[in-house]
Amino acid sequence: MPVLNRLKDWAFGNDWNDVLVQVALPERRSRVIPLSRTEDAADVLFIRAEQIDVERPMDPCTETINEDLTDKAITIFANATGWG
Repeated sequence: MPVLNRLKDWAFGNDWNDVLVQVALPERRSRVIPLSRTEDAADVLFIRAEQIDVERPMDPCTETINEDLTDKAITIFANATGWG
């Protein structure tokens, strides 16, 4: 993380408009992520995703909190290494 932040500071300090980082992910996936002048690199890069199966189908867009999903998320956050 310190190296990315130094790179970001150097790039924006030398008037670069766009800084993109390609991140290798598990299962032969990758992602290109733009770094912002105002966001910390850690906030942009380290978003963790987990696939969750729930008993009841979910609408693609809703304002209602899905209790099944919430319960599974709490379990993952409580037990997963690295979630602090």
